[in-house]
Amino acid sequence: MKPRILAPIIGKGIWDSFTDDYIDTPISDAMRVAPGGILVGYGLYKLLADVQEALEDLPGEWSFFIHPRKRQVKVHLKEYTMSGPMYVTRESCRLPLQITDQRRKDGSKGGEKRDWRRPPTIKWINWNLEQFMLDCDPIEAGERLLRMCERRGIGPKPTPGSIGSAMLKVSSEWEKDRRPAPFFISDIARGYLPGNYYEHKPSFLRAKSVTLFDQAAAHHNIVNTTPLPHPQSIHRRGFRLESDSTSGKRLSLFKYHMGLLRVKVECDTVPKDMDHLYPRWSRVPGTHWRMVWTPELRLLDSRTRLLEVTTGFTGNKIDTALWEYSDFALGEIEADPHPIVKAALHAAYGSLATNTKDDYEIIIAGRETKLPKSKSVKVPLFGDAQSVVIKRLRVPIIQNVIAYGVIQAEQTTRSIEFGRWLHKEGHDVLQVYSDAVLAKVSQLPFTPDGWVAKHLLDDLIAGAPNQIISPTIQRLPGISGQRRRAMVLDRVLS
Repeated sequence: MKPRILAPIIGKGIWDSFTDDYIDTPISDAMRVAPGGILVGYGLYKLLADVQEALEDLPGEWSFFIHPRKRQVKVHLKEYTMSGPMYVTRESCRLPLQITDQRRKDGSKGGEKRDWRRPPTIKWINWNLEQFMLDCDPIEAGERLLRMCERRGIGPKPTPGSIGSAMLKVSSEWEKDRRPAPFFISDIARGYLPGNYYEHKPSFLRAKSVTLFDQAAAHHNIVNTTPLPHPQSIHRRGFRLESDSTSGKRLSLFKYHMGLLRVKVECDTVPKDMDHLYPRWSRVPGTHWRMVWTPELRLLDSRTRLLEVTTGFTGNKIDTALWEYSDFALGEIEADPHPIVKAALHAAYGSLATNTKDDYEIIIAGRETKLPKSKSVKVPLFGDAQSVVIKRLRVPIIQNVIAYGVIQAEQTTRSIEFGRWLHKEGHDVLQVYSDAVLAKVSQLPFTPDGWVAKHLLDDLIAGAPNQIISPTIQRLPGISGQRRRAMVLDRVLS
């Protein structure tokens, strides 16, 4: 039986998947129906705070599980913990015992007594769509996410990361005795993750008729075509390749070793108008020791030379579980290319680099029973609650920071390689944007496999390197779609 989906829509009411229509019942009454289901929408925190207040005097003990977002921020050499938005991820109701008509023997008195039974617990999973993507229809999003989970054979999970992790773990290539990569290697590699690469041509201010070339399903295609290291094969290795051998055949060794290397590079001065076509570690002239990912070795040229390779954190066995998952993801995108599906599928790769060093906190509101080792806290709108800090006793088996670093480095390398190819063909490359390249082309070239000409931008303005500002499309990270379009069209381009 399919789970029930409730989608609160402002101004319309509550859409119910069982009736395929809006219902007049208050959401607090609809949530009391066993066995529960999925609540999907935007701004569920305020709604569920009102639900908790409505359910306080009714039978049953309701628990609202709240996950606070926290992150470490470094200011003037000091680290501070900043609190972000709070999300209610799930609810459960433990109903009181009920007397049944059945009788059972009472051995102490030699007679019979009525049997007591506790009804099944009501459980709800919340899909806070702010965590998936903005500006999406909640009804359509809920149905598509549920269909994707059913096709993969997993139950609904509350966050994109938990959905992605579950889909990866049910892979037919996932070994039962699988172990994560060594913790100290993941901890070191996390500090050298390439991240998304955003750079534009220094002399670029404004341009007309710019073509945006995009890597189609970048992460999935990379995982599907690039060998990624299996976590159990990742170790710290010594190479000791000197300058007389690094330019020869011995570099072919790194076709079979994937990961992070400590190398000595010699860099010449890069022409100012070509800065955006070189990785950041190669722009300072001179001889330097750098931490470089194996895909970035393809970016070496006459201006950037490799002198020595000493050590590295690499693996020499391919992780077939990631390959199988990417194959499934590409099939899902082809069958259902909705942005909410892409966001959930993409989250699996981010979970490879999850930081599990610190303990994490769960806040439970509404429960009257005192939990062991919990402390009382005040939560906005919910009031009194209990905070439980859960210690991490082991590294999650999904953790593989080295593989995630290779994925990010391969994405950056492909973008820079494509930008260099366009430059060599005589086209003016204006911006490298993560998995995309923006260039002025007089005639569309035949693009390499994996690249598509996606948009023609009428009027492109140079903002920050991680921004695309044009009437055609706007990409301003951290700003919602409606506000982004209004800001670009009404203020920036006026």
